Amino acid sequence: MSVSSEELNYLVWRYMQETGQPLAALALQEESRVLEFDEKYKEHVPVGLLVDLVQKGVLYTEASAIGNASEELSQSTNDERKDYYESKFTLAHALGVTVDMVPEIKQTGRFALENEAEDQIATEEIEESLKNTVTGVYIPGETAEKRTSASPAAVIPLAGYNADTEGSGAISTLDAVYTAEKPSTVCQWHPKDPLVLCLGRSDSVTHLLRFTDATLSTIASEQELPHPFALSSTSGQTTNAVTCIRWSPDGSLLATGVENGEVRLWAADGALVNVFSFHRSPLVAMEWSPDASHLVSMDVDNVAILWSVQSGTVLQHFDLKSGSKNPESLGVDLEWVDDRRFALPGATIGAIGIYETTESSVVGKLIGHTGAVSCLSFNRESKLLASAADDFTVRIWHGGNSNAVQCFLGHKQAVVALVWLDSDRVASASMDGSVRVWSLKHNALVGLLMTNGSAVFSMKRCNAPSNYLAIGCMDGTVRIADVSKLNASLEQPGRTLPCRLPVVSQHSGSAEDSISDLAWASSGAALAVTPTQSPALVVATPPMH
Repeated sequence: MSVSSEELNYLVWRYMQETGQPLAALALQEESRVLEFDEKYKEHVPVGLLVDLVQKGVLYTEASAIGNASEELSQSTNDERKDYYESKFTLAHALGVTVDMVPEIKQTGRFALENEAEDQIATEEIEESLKNTVTGVYIPGETAEKRTSASPAAVIPLAGYNADTEGSGAISTLDAVYTAEKPSTVCQWHPKDPLVLCLGRSDSVTHLLRFTDATLSTIASEQELPHPFALSSTSGQTTNAVTCIRWSPDGSLLATGVENGEVRLWAADGALVNVFSFHRSPLVAMEWSPDASHLVSMDVDNVAILWSVQSGTVLQHFDLKSGSKNPESLGVDLEWVDDRRFALPGATIGAIGIYETTESSVVGKLIGHTGAVSCLSFNRESKLLASAADDFTVRIWHGGNSNAVQCFLGHKQAVVALVWLDSDRVASASMDGSVRVWSLKHNALVGLLMTNGSAVFSMKRCNAPSNYLAIGCMDGTVRIADVSKLNASLEQPGRTLPCRLPVVSQHSGSAEDSISDLAWASSGAALAVTPTQSPALVVATPPMH
């Protein structure tokens, strides 16, 4: 006796019709020969036959294994036997019997036989990852390979790492030197000129400002770079907020993206150069290639497009969720690795795909994360890619290796920002209210800052001498942390890890007005801040060391 795949398709098709799933039945009908079977067997197949056969299969499976308990059952009461049969004659238990007989078909996930199965797998993965995250006594010059089991582990008392820790030194106040007329959604300074600032607003306009001098107190000129209003696919309202702003590496072109998916290229003087209209959803990420010849954009539906900047044409179109049954976002960030390769969230949750400008399909996959990819950052000196995701982890990838070379755990909520401080250290910020600095060489958490329970929404590194980190929080506070002081602390022999990441300045806004974006001027002397409700502002930062 045997059942062919076509016969089984027919029974599944009948089951779909009986349970009120006509669209699913129609899809199966288009890809199989069920209509031919229906003409022949319709009158001979009773309603509910598929369920009936499954139930008989469960009974057969249990009956074949019940002999082992016959002696025990013969001495039991009627109620005990009734309870036994009700607990054993189930699909889950029948699968368990099958697993014992044929171990290679063991199931996990949805058909796991014990509630602890997925938890056990997760625990094992975490325990393995924890081996790569070391805390203890820091010895300058010591590498992870030199550490032994004799190195004492440290239990981190978080109370000593709060931003306002008493005795941590004077914290100066950041003064606003310029305040815009309207609230903004995103901001970015010109990569070469510290007097040129772009502010993207919710009214579909990008405000291009040119300040008179380094005091940033007066405006020499200003322009409005508009996108047309449009019906938002997400809100259904007439809106078109600017969601992305990116200057080209040399500062000659500016790309702006909005809610309706339109991308516009502008010259440095504000003249419109080109319009890219292909996305149909709000843009969440845009990045220029290092040589500025290509631009990659991605929307909330995880459709990514590679554009030729010179011709304004679409070179590649990647529907990252094609074939995926998961309605959730795969990620909200992308990154260029070199002039021809870039990284995008993969086709499955947690995966990262590596693409080339000349290839239409993925050329490499990085597998490790189990949540949507939130941050990607490539270090061009060490040639390492750092990634973070909603699974609370930070992972480091090297070259063509498809597995992470390091995995750092410690955050309790999603990581929202990730920046390289140098070739060895990477800083991550999370909605759990912490900023953590990880050392690759020491495989350890070497720096920590707690923001008193306020979620971190944005973190940016100063590109000048890279001594400062700007941290924007949900309570409207902007803090400036001094990385050079952290480095000095790490140079002290025998210092227990992690060291506190010291805050040297802060700006306190409204507690109801969280910080959506931050941007450093190329000189490092000013920081642009975009609260969610109040007008954008520019603050003067502490002198560089």
